Amino acid sequence: MGIKMRFLSQEEIIRCGGLEIGLAINDMEEEHDAAGNLFKEIEHVTNDFTAPEDACRTYKRTFDLLGALQKDTFNHIHLENSVLFLKLDD
Repeated sequence: MGIKMRFLSQEEIIRCGGLEIGLAINDMEEEHDAAGNLFKEIEHVTNDFTAPEDACRTYKRTFDLLGALQKDTFNHIHLENSVLFLKLDD
């Protein structure tokens, strides 16, 4: 499963109107769902980003960074879905 990344520039958002904004928001919400599902799967297979007791520092650091990336990504998704998209939808 791959995630197609598409970022709209400010100019593209301003040029978009009505239905186009709705379609762009729907596309991004689908991408957010895919990213969230991917992170949930990674969280599961890494035992909640917990490295084995005997893991080296690099391995432990990688798990820590994956957990931080998940948190940052979920915060980003929340802000877009719950703040930005609501303002654009008005």
